[in-house]
Amino acid sequence: MLNITPQLAEAYFNRGLGRISLNEAQQAINDFNQAISLNPEFTEAYYCRGRTYSTLRDYRKAIEDYNRAIEQEPQAPYLYFSRGTLYTEVEQFDPALDDFNQAIALEPTYSKAISNRGTIYLLTQQYDKALSDFSQAITLSPQDIKSYINRGVIYFTLEQYQKALNEINQVLAIDPNNTVALRFKEDILAAL
Repeated sequence: MLNITPQLAEAYFNRGLGRISLNEAQQAINDFNQAISLNPEFTEAYYCRGRTYSTLRDYRKAIEDYNRAIEQEPQAPYLYFSRGTLYTEVEQFDPALDDFNQAIALEPTYSKAISNRGTIYLLTQQYDKALSDFSQAITLSPQDIKSYINRGVIYFTLEQYQKALNEINQVLAIDPNNTVALRFKEDILAAL
């Protein structure tokens, strides 16, 4: 007897991905639901459904799906990163920090997780830790515009305007048309 259920689950999953690209979020969720009903151990379906719920701002359901995906694949750093990013968005900084720490423990060179952990430290005014994380993220990913800007924000907050300007100039060397950096540079120059 041929078991086609896994292939059918994969087909629903792939259609759900296609629907995401067409901005058909609810239809994508319906397809992910079908994939999960056919294969309850389909980690990627939980993950993608969680991301889709997140785009719809249904954070409770998104976190539930991330939790389920993590239960199934506890060694997958991107799952912790995604849940941590969502926790950051809803300003639940302690669980976000835990998730970024776990992602980094699983993958020590995960520069986006390091940068996002730095963002938590920035938002909670732990500037030394934030600077350390942003610097490490830049070492791992020298084109990481977000980390340069966030270091600039810290230096600006600490009234170290020349250092802030240096960070923004780094951003503009990477992306001369970065509107955030251009506006921030005006603020820094006005403060000098």
